[in-house]
Amino acid sequence: MLRQFGRTAVVGLLCLIFLMISAPAFAQNGSLVAFVNNSGQLIISSADGGYRWIVTNPGETLVPQVGYTWSPSGNQLFFAVNAYGTTSLRFANPGSQAAYEAAQISGGSLSGGAWTPDGRGIVFSDGSTIRLLGTDSSLTDLVSGQAGARVFSPYADDRPNLPGADVFSADGRYLFYQQGDGRYAVAALDGSSAFPLPGSNEANVRESGLWSNVAPFVAYWGYEGNSILSATNAANGQTVTLDSGRAAPITPIVWRPNSTQLLYRDATGYVRAADLSCLNAGCASNPLDSGVEVLPPTATEITTDGATLYYQDGTNLMAVGLNCIDAANCAGSAVMLAGNAAPGSLISVGGPTLAFYWLCRQPE
Repeated sequence: MLRQFGRTAVVGLLCLIFLMISAPAFAQNGSLVAFVNNSGQLIISSADGGYRWIVTNPGETLVPQVGYTWSPSGNQLFFAVNAYGTTSLRFANPGSQAAYEAAQISGGSLSGGAWTPDGRGIVFSDGSTIRLLGTDSSLTDLVSGQAGARVFSPYADDRPNLPGADVFSADGRYLFYQQGDGRYAVAALDGSSAFPLPGSNEANVRESGLWSNVAPFVAYWGYEGNSILSATNAANGQTVTLDSGRAAPITPIVWRPNSTQLLYRDATGYVRAADLSCLNAGCASNPLDSGVEVLPPTATEITTDGATLYYQDGTNLMAVGLNCIDAANCAGSAVMLAGNAAPGSLISVGGPTLAFYWLCRQPE
């Protein structure tokens, strides 16, 4: 996935370059893409163009706060439309070309649309109650009495390259959301616990609500006078917080896959890594105070394929193996993959292929 950018003052052409990282790529047969046409209708089409289904009816418009989102298996699409003064929440099955209304919501401030990891339904907020809407049209209240509560909306996601950025913990047992007072909170889906978290921020702010894939640990940032960075074990409430001492954000970047090691940006701009496994029982000291230096302050647009970090440094596209953290020698291990990358490019890694924008000059 590549983000579309506005005009740049640099004289040149934006060229798309694909850099092969390892041996050959494989296309997934039967891939489907959902999009909105010029008439505002939701369309599902196959990657080869052989299949096309107009999902919504003429005159129906998508609800922009929720939009549409594929299920984890990719065999169903959730979407929300404005219909006769209410919001119609629907599921579409491309295999049978059938769509049905699972619920109608009147009034309120709608947010969410994130699928549960097991694909049994989606979570949304009507502005006061956070609910689970099952594909069987069942409605279950998860968090109630929360005026102004909001849930992260995948449709508004500008961070598709960040593993773990989601509403749910990897095991599907815990929910990350925002209270009406602007504070984040976590809640167990079985109702056993719910508690607010340090700091307040916006609901869909980039680089917040990052979950480890091996533990119910969520990382987020916000403000308590200064900007702060925190990580919480949603199962027991254990939390560590790093205070920046300033207003500029300090943010989580990504959890190292299959670990409890968090990569984050500190108050000086450096990207560091810290093992937060102590959140399981209580931390004697704050691991965020002594993280291992990984990337320089100039590193931007950071992503990973699980083994390697990819990032921009100025106009250079760089890479460094995550095992450099264990050896504490990341500064001397980075290699340049390409130069002249367009500033602010979103770097996307798909299998063995890396995609990014490249600035090439017009011939004189």
